[in-house]
Amino acid sequence: MPRELLLRIKLCSHAALGPGKVDLLEAVGRCGSITAAAKDQGMSYRRAWVLLDEMNRALAEPVVAASFGGAKGGGAELTGAGRAVIDIYRRVQAKARAAIEPELAEPGGHAGGGGAAAQGAAATAVAAGERGGRGLMFTLTPLEIEALRLSLLVSGWAVVGSLPLGIACAWLLARRDFPGKVLVDGLIHLPLVLPPVVVGYFLLVVLGRRGVIGSLLLDWFGITLAFTWKGAAIASAVISFPLMVRAIRLSLESVDRGLEQAARTLGCGPLRTFFTVTLPLVAPGVLTGIILAFARSLSEFGATITFVSNIPGETRTLPIALYALTQVPGTDAAALRLCIISVAVAFAALMASEVLSRRVQARLQG
Repeated sequence: MPRELLLRIKLCSHAALGPGKVDLLEAVGRCGSITAAAKDQGMSYRRAWVLLDEMNRALAEPVVAASFGGAKGGGAELTGAGRAVIDIYRRVQAKARAAIEPELAEPGGHAGGGGAAAQGAAATAVAAGERGGRGLMFTLTPLEIEALRLSLLVSGWAVVGSLPLGIACAWLLARRDFPGKVLVDGLIHLPLVLPPVVVGYFLLVVLGRRGVIGSLLLDWFGITLAFTWKGAAIASAVISFPLMVRAIRLSLESVDRGLEQAARTLGCGPLRTFFTVTLPLVAPGVLTGIILAFARSLSEFGATITFVSNIPGETRTLPIALYALTQVPGTDAAALRLCIISVAVAFAALMASEVLSRRVQARLQG
């Protein structure tokens, strides 16, 4: 079934939403992302996101309430427009279930959607995917594959992007004394004690389209970080950065300085000494910092959802996908599956860190 028709079935009619919003939803289904749909409709990304958010409040919440026996309110509390939407939804609900179920069962198939608006209105699609996955416990559904892919992508780039700066900061704190060192140390480790939502809001203020740095990036280079997976990688990098720095710093402080001095007396310059003597000696600490930062990035939620929101296919990582499922009644099994996947990936990362650290340590000692 075409995505455009599926979106019509799930999100009712022109009368309920308005022609402009239906056109936007069809563009999201056709183009596969909010960014491409906004360009297709000749509007800004922000405008498209606002329209989708309006539909979430006006349509998705009453739809969910009606679908699950008034779990989020009651028919008496809804407006006339809300009750009209519910009537439309009830008439197409059976048809929507029949249409969505086969498509979710296909490899890589999904219903498409638009940001927060799709979260509530696609409740039946989530439930259908959950039923389809019960028989194949170890077969990942499209929702799980998408969330896992984004989590690995975001965490990988968060670690790669922050590693050079993490090594530099760790070396600075371990080997140099300078005025304000305590302040720098405190700023680096501040994300450990701040609520992640505070970090996310700060990133939104600084790197958003109207932020101090974000506006310059947009005007000069056409780069937008807010509400993209790149912004999610930055948020994860900021939150996990202190863990990386601390692991590398502790490893640097344990290195025998005499070995470095011996290399210097043999004619090695500072950079050559660092890359040929110091860095190999601190390799176990670097690996530990990388894995800790990667695992922390996998579990990042607060800063990510504040800075880049919850956009399917763009920023919906495993924690955000799990949160989205907990907001939809009847999806306990699907949420449990995401929990199991998250635990398995995090445990595998920690085990890999231990194995790699031991191998590197054994090679250095042997």
